[in-house]
Amino acid sequence: MRELQTEEDLCHGRDWATNDVNMAAKGLLERGITAIWQKLLTVVNNALVYLDSRTAEWIHWCGSLQDLIDAGALNVCDIASQRVSQ
Repeated sequence: MRELQTEEDLCHGRDWATNDVNMAAKGLLERGITAIWQKLLTVVNNALVYLDSRTAEWIHWCGSLQDLIDAGALNVCDIASQRVSQ
């Protein structure tokens, strides 16, 4: 059984129950991201992949450009550079 928490523990974010919940949520989020990433990698073979800035940021933090290339993507481009001004 854990010791009772002190006021100092609570002030410095050492709330064990909260930390347990945060760790559980983090694990769930990581599993969800991994599942999405694995599904994405199954559809990029022989594809030109266009990314917007938000998707590029997500890939930066949750995957890697090299994973897309290794999965068979022919090239990865910024979708903003492909827009035609009218």
